[in-house]
Amino acid sequence: MGLSWGIVGIGAHADQFMAPGIVRAPGNSIAAVCSRDAGRAAAFATKHGAPRSYTDYASLLRDPSVQAIYIASPNFLHADHTVAAAAAGKHVLCDKPLAMTLEDCTRMIHACARANVTLATGFHMRTHPAHQQMRRLVAEGAPGKIVAVDAMWSIGTRGMTDMPPRTGLRDWWNHPEQSGGGAMYGSGIHVLDLLRFIMNDEVSQVFAFTDAHPPEQPLDLMTTAMLRFRSGVQATMKTSRIMPDPRNGITAYGVQQRIACIDTFSIVIQGDLAIMDAAGERIQHIPQDDPFKLQVEAFAHAVEHKTPPPATGLDGYRAAEISLAIFESARTGKMITLQNRVP
Repeated sequence: MGLSWGIVGIGAHADQFMAPGIVRAPGNSIAAVCSRDAGRAAAFATKHGAPRSYTDYASLLRDPSVQAIYIASPNFLHADHTVAAAAAGKHVLCDKPLAMTLEDCTRMIHACARANVTLATGFHMRTHPAHQQMRRLVAEGAPGKIVAVDAMWSIGTRGMTDMPPRTGLRDWWNHPEQSGGGAMYGSGIHVLDLLRFIMNDEVSQVFAFTDAHPPEQPLDLMTTAMLRFRSGVQATMKTSRIMPDPRNGITAYGVQQRIACIDTFSIVIQGDLAIMDAAGERIQHIPQDDPFKLQVEAFAHAVEHKTPPPATGLDGYRAAEISLAIFESARTGKMITLQNRVP
């Protein structure tokens, strides 16, 4: 089974990745798109084969051919767009962060539960076969007791000390009240989700640093966090928009094996899975694939079979909870203990 999709928020991510992913996923199609700019909406619809475009979100939600909504609107609009979609009986795949406050995350989760529609968070890296294999190996105990985990997703070039501000329709990213965060919400939140996913555990404590210095630099370009899981495992997370030649991926250090996903943090499926133990190092190369197509297929399967999607609304809530704790720790200089409440 596939789904007929509506898209709200037709910026670069939807245009370059999610819309093509929907079209490539067997049985899925884009029925309609929405933008305040009629010309942009019509051009986007034509490019991706959508028969209808709207300038009013309520009109999109009234379209009977739309079964699911992909929400890629500015972060501060995610909650209202999701609640409205649920009220219209539409399933929701919401881009990360799920929302900028835990109260809004809770509102989204409850609205979708009341309407009996599926809510998923757009953590596409869960579809990566190396990340899935690493999770299985950890669950099976292959590496033995995990001692530590390190993970990073950063971008940057040599000589780069800051990021030029986003302009035009992407200007909302420059405003904390609209975006909520810089590097943390651009890529770091994916790292947090992958740590939870692979360890199958919850973060209990956070201590963090960022380079955000309001008002002259209100958003972080570099964030480093130390995390303690409920099991006691310690992890480090780094994300940046100004780091030259980053080595992106995740490494778990077990007493029997070291397992590493190397160069797997990306907007494409790529990289290597490396396992080091007493027998030596074994490397499995991962063929390139489209994680967004796989995400769409998995979401459609979840809707059809009434099973949880790869990343649920609760997963979005937990990632937001850790992110907010990181911001609080960096601001106060204190270790933050997470409550891990059920929303």
